[in-house]
Amino acid sequence: PIVVCIQADRNAKMGAINEIKMELRNAYRMANSELKRDFPHDLVEKCMQPRFFYTFPREHADNPDRIDSEDVPLKGYEITFLNETKKIGTLTDFSISELKSMMKKTFMSYKPSELTVSLKFPSDATEGIVYDIKQVLRNGYIEKLNLAD
Repeated sequence: PIVVCIQADRNAKMGAINEIKMELRNAYRMANSELKRDFPHDLVEKCMQPRFFYTFPREHADNPDRIDSEDVPLKGYEITFLNETKKIGTLTDFSISELKSMMKKTFMSYKPSELTVSLKFPSDATEGIVYDIKQVLRNGYIEKLNLAD
């Protein structure tokens, strides 16, 4: 199997990270296609199982980009909760406290497993801020699961 682990600095731009992920996927597809010319397709499919892991960001800068206050709005960010194709709610330029409040309200009516979350971020967003938002979403999901009997 092909195993790739990506780790970025908290100050890295999400655009660069997304480009790296896209190039890795393209390289995998190209290698897969080339191998299928010389080897049986089922063998290539069995042996070429990609595993891309993205680990938590590192802090190498003196001032790593992070969310310092739960009450400061994150300009240019948008988050939407969906149940199947039905939009449950959207927050634009939201703060972490607003996100937590929306999650709490949403989890009263829907199980986390019934929801899809869409996160849009500005082109100059950094890995650190996006990671912090994802952690809030993960923690809210875990807290909800812990409440279930």
